[in-house]
Formats: sequence, C-alpha cells, structure tokens
Amino acid sequence: MKFRFFIPFIASLLCLPACKKCENKQKPGAVVQKAANFKGAFSFVSTYNEKTKILTQKIKLKDGFHAYGEGEKIGRPANMIIDNKDGWQMIGKPILPNGQMKDLGILGKSIVLDKKFEISAKVDGGKGPIVGALRMQICSSNACDKPRSHQFEVKNILK
Repeated sequence: MKFRFFIPFIASLLCLPACKKCENKQKPGAVVQKAANFKGAFSFVSTYNEKTKILTQKIKLKDGFHAYGEGEKIGRPANMIIDNKDGWQMIGKPILPNGQMKDLGILGKSIVLDKKFEISAKVDGGKGPIVGALRMQICSSNACDKPRSHQFEVKNILK
C-alpha cells in the first residue's frame, strides 16, 4: 500500500522533461492566424414602415464573416427584441431569414447567414421612438465572437 502513489509519481517525473521540450514550439513555416475583428464585421440599418407597421433590420456582413440562422443548434441564431418603452410591442414573432447548411471545417456544419439578410416584425401600440436590440453571434471561418446584443432606435415616428 505504501507504493500505491509512489509509482505514478515517479512515472510523471520521468515524462516531465519530454513535455517541457515540446511546449510552445511552432513548426517552421507554420501560419499564425490573427484573431478576427468582430467589431467591424457587420453593419445594420433599422427602418419602420408606419403604414404596414413593419420594423426591419437590414444586416450586411463583411466578406469572411457569417451569423447563424434559425434552426442552428450550436451557435446563437440572429433575432430581434423590442423594448416595451413607450408602449411598443411586437405582434407575433419576428420573421427570420432562412439560413443555408454549410460545412465550416473545424467549426462543423451549421445553418449560416452571410452577406446580406433581413429580420422584420410587426410592431405597434407605442408612441415615440422604437427601441430594441438585434441579437447575433458573428463568426469568421476559424473563430466566433460571443453572442451580443446590438442596440437600435428608430426615431421620427408620427404617432
């Protein structure tokens, strides 16, 4: 019983020098990838049509970036929420774009949205500006940002 812990301890000491040699070494000619700049990866414009009562988010992603579509199981799909400030309410659920199944290599297969897409919803019952958030998780071909909320405000509503 005395040697029960002694043998694994000695074995770990024997392997320690081999592990130290391989730490933090890159192969010659290896390509080091820089982290993606997710802050500038997309832009969006919010509009409200007073006749149809439709609030629309027009999203444009830069080349090399994607967001996730409805039905995605791992990443966070794009969505929109409305703040009930000034009485505004979303009537039903937002209309989300259909994504495309895509093999993302090391990230696996996912339902993605790329380039340009729209999210819209019927919004009514309020006065003043419409305030809310566009929720998305933006990814590059080799990394993903955490899911984030991007605030918006639509002003100049006549009600």
